[in-house]
Amino acid sequence: MLQGINAMHPLAEATAILDNGSGPGSIMSTIISQYGSEIPFDCKLSCTDYAESMIDAVRTTQSAEVSKDPSSPWKRVDTTVMDSTDLSPISDSSISHVLAGWVFFLTSNPQKCLTESLRVLKPDGALTVSSWDGQMQWLQLMRLAAKIRPDKEFPTLPEAWTNTSGVRNELEKAGFREVEAFEVATSWPFESHETVGDTVLTNTPQMVSLLKDFSEKEREDLRNLVIEECKKMAPSKPYALKGVSIVGIGRK
Repeated sequence: MLQGINAMHPLAEATAILDNGSGPGSIMSTIISQYGSEIPFDCKLSCTDYAESMIDAVRTTQSAEVSKDPSSPWKRVDTTVMDSTDLSPISDSSISHVLAGWVFFLTSNPQKCLTESLRVLKPDGALTVSSWDGQMQWLQLMRLAAKIRPDKEFPTLPEAWTNTSGVRNELEKAGFREVEAFEVATSWPFESHETVGDTVLTNTPQMVSLLKDFSEKEREDLRNLVIEECKKMAPSKPYALKGVSIVGIGRK
């Protein structure tokens, strides 16, 4: 994602970077670690997510990074709870780069996420998004909820977001130009299978919503099932869940 958007619109020329649907801030962390020395000092940096728990996680990282280095770009990262389908607090044509990793296709209206991103982008500004191909191991673990309660099927991914041609079409339909889409092999490293069990149940907004009426026993049963399946997927160190990510890039 970063290589693609940097090639289309160099981050060294950024005036405002938005990590849209930031989660715990993984993309912003990578931007700062890999491109922090290139980004102009007056470039605005922002992380937004509709889940307050995710923004709290970004703020925790921010505090830790600024404590280590008071001059870190983290010091000027703005953090706001905001839905990707409604960026109304952000002015039209005010952002040079929008990055949205593994988020739009999980919302109620992916196309609205795209048009809102287009609205806030400056002319010639760039967007990069990513989605899953539908077979990622992480997704397979989230689908295990239906093994505990058949009525708890994880929502089916929008077909258009599971392949390169579909993602390309979605960006073009929203009004982006010079659109590119490609597959990238991905892996999510983790320290222990138990950590994955906890994360699947508590750190993904979609699962939190899906499991909101689970009993404590059902939660524990699901956690154990996730751990057992995860051990089959990644039986030895270094542990990692694997899959294919679809990346799209476009210009306003």
